[in-house]
Amino acid sequence: FIAKGWINMNGTGTISITDSHNVSSITDTSTGRYTVTWDVDNANGENMVLAGCNPDNNAGAYGGCGTHLAGSAALDFRKASNDTVHDVNDVMAICYGD
Repeated sequence: FIAKGWINMNGTGTISITDSHNVSSITDTSTGRYTVTWDVDNANGENMVLAGCNPDNNAGAYGGCGTHLAGSAALDFRKASNDTVHDVNDVMAICYGD
């Protein structure tokens, strides 16, 4: 199978998509938290989403996927030094599903 969708985005200031496939929009839901909405939904919420960021450009931040539904995925990023939510500028995520 190939990826159902992927995104590279800037999550600081006014968030923006750098490049993507099958992404209709992104939402800045709060500090360090974003929602990616797929253009074409997965068949169901039983999909796999991996998320990360460039730790060198993001002061040692790390991230992952929270809730993932057929049509969207919630991403959450934190500072490694104190585990607090943290906006990151180099966000990456990929989704595999039906």
